[in-house]
Amino acid sequence: MTSPRWLRPLTIGVLSLLMISYVLVWWLGPVNPLEALRISYFMLIGVFGASIANSTGTGGGVVFIPAFSIVQEAAGLSLTTAQIVAISFVIQSFGMTIGSLTWINRLYKDGPSSIGVREQDFFRIIGLVVACCLPVLWLTQAASRIDAQQLLLLFKSFSIVLGSLLLLSVFRTEKGTPPRQHLSKIDWIALAIMGAAGGLATALFSVGVGEFVALYLFIRGFSLNTSVATAVVISAITVIAGVPLSILNNEIVWEIIAVAAPGVVIGGYLGRRIAQSLGARRLKLMASLWIIGSCLFLITRALGLNS
Repeated sequence: MTSPRWLRPLTIGVLSLLMISYVLVWWLGPVNPLEALRISYFMLIGVFGASIANSTGTGGGVVFIPAFSIVQEAAGLSLTTAQIVAISFVIQSFGMTIGSLTWINRLYKDGPSSIGVREQDFFRIIGLVVACCLPVLWLTQAASRIDAQQLLLLFKSFSIVLGSLLLLSVFRTEKGTPPRQHLSKIDWIALAIMGAAGGLATALFSVGVGEFVALYLFIRGFSLNTSVATAVVISAITVIAGVPLSILNNEIVWEIIAVAAPGVVIGGYLGRRIAQSLGARRLKLMASLWIIGSCLFLITRALGLNS
């Protein structure tokens, strides 16, 4: 399949903007080079998180938020819940954007059948969900005043439910069943609802809308490419939209961004390769076990600290 004429300029333009953004992180952050060097292992968290996010369609927040909560004590950091969510927004903007470009370029290179649905439906899914998501995302960001501990509890509960549903979908899907290729009217209505609900979740946790879409499409029997690629692109757009308010609220620890951003770029590039090498069934199993396991660990840890 011949790539559309707009794809190459778009890819070059977006990559250029990402490079400029990373330079601005160091220039305007400000970034303390010694502190960045001290926490350089955050790059590995970035690689791991973005690989999971871009291979499964589950946003990087399901990795970054638990990981940052776990390692911040060892790193000598004292991050608030609001800071962790804000950092997750910015980091995902790099990783999910690279993942989006990788998925779209590969789908066009592999031919029409690789997309899994009609090309126009692929972009309609993205457009519909984003249009329903962004107004709710911005309103929630501006109005939300949820207690930090309550927010973490909500995130853990949300993630466990999400992971459990994804795990159930692994056993629900019969091996050898051909993937669906056409969306019904009910699918479009459901995706619009997912967009609005995902906007609320994403504003609170930096993850949500991509997961809802990936989970729904997986359960409905659409292909791995359709489910993951649409979720990755949707997640990229929504986390970028959530970055400005996070910066305005002065909730960013720029040293973490400076260190983790190269890692998430690597992970974003590797995500598609991991997804297609594992296949849909093993991919969903891996993602669901990570989501459930990491959140149960955080809950157990919190109970231990409070006892």
